[in-house]
Amino acid sequence: IHGGAYRTGQGAVPWYNGAQFAHNGDIVTVSINYRLGALGFTDLSRFGEDYATSGINGILDQIMALEWVRDNIAQFGGDPDRVTIGGESAGGFSVCTLLGSARAQGLFQQAIPQSGGAQHTLTVAQGELVADAFLDAMQTQDMDGVLAATADDILTAQTRVDETLRGALGTVSAFYPVEGSAILPGSPLMAIRDGMAANVAVLTGTNKDEATLFIQGKVDAEKLAKEAGHYGGDQALIDCYQGLYPEMSTTALSIALSTDYTFRVPALRLAEARAAHTPHTWMYLFSWESRTGHLKATHALEIPFVFNNLNKPGVSIFLGKGEVPEALAEHMHAAWIQFIQTGNPGWPAYDLSSRKTMVFDTESALVDDPDAGKHDVWREIR
Repeated sequence: IHGGAYRTGQGAVPWYNGAQFAHNGDIVTVSINYRLGALGFTDLSRFGEDYATSGINGILDQIMALEWVRDNIAQFGGDPDRVTIGGESAGGFSVCTLLGSARAQGLFQQAIPQSGGAQHTLTVAQGELVADAFLDAMQTQDMDGVLAATADDILTAQTRVDETLRGALGTVSAFYPVEGSAILPGSPLMAIRDGMAANVAVLTGTNKDEATLFIQGKVDAEKLAKEAGHYGGDQALIDCYQGLYPEMSTTALSIALSTDYTFRVPALRLAEARAAHTPHTWMYLFSWESRTGHLKATHALEIPFVFNNLNKPGVSIFLGKGEVPEALAEHMHAAWIQFIQTGNPGWPAYDLSSRKTMVFDTESALVDDPDAGKHDVWREIR
């Protein structure tokens, strides 16, 4: 399931080419598209039963794709009883949302949310706020006006809403799956904490420096304090990170906070939520650093390693100059194949005592709790 902040993207990106999975693991790869932005995630249920699930149109598209796989994948050599769903960024968010949706249960046996998390949804009230803003931007208060709009009208309104509300919502996009329908009655994380999808094996993780892709300019102390407040923290959050990383500039601290708030902590919460019900969760941390600019182990960089597609267009720009890290790509690709084939990537599962995590780098290693020192400060925040 492709990423793109629930606003952009498509399944035919060369980085997602599954040829290496087919060649090396006899695995059939299916990439999908789903409705995005306002068309995929605006809760217009106020206009009647026909729009009761409009806030999760994109998720329903994904469920329909999984039903297609169930009904047809045998014709392509696949096994409908051995389905693994995977996705990165908003695709990873989607995987976690599907883990927490009763409607999706039974359609897959394994899941790989990369840079995902089960906390990327909107409450009913937040969904109403987005819908109000969207209708205002469309200059209409009824469905006749919405249905009469052109694609350009919708995109213009979508951009305006996103720019206005994204920061206030604390999300990467104003258009997120909205809770409150029969398909997604509440928080996916809470459903998973209650035991949903406990029979599904999960491989999850994030990249060490996700936010370098989004934070380009310098961040001073004042802006850092505002950022911590925006996340629901205070000076204690900044003090914690300054204690853990005394050598970091305020900009680097901002990148670390944003990385953890948006990606790492939600991945940890997913693993923790499952720990009471199942031992079948595995954690990774991608730490290999790009030689391009300040990217380091940035958002999405792990994708061509997982798919063993370092030769695809655009990858070299992210890798930077120097030796191509083929050995790491082969290592990660093999681990993903092993997980897809067996339900185990080849290292100990994640538990709340040791929190064993595979750190992928030039020299990969199994590490106990690479997030030590952060757990307490985030517990009441995220």
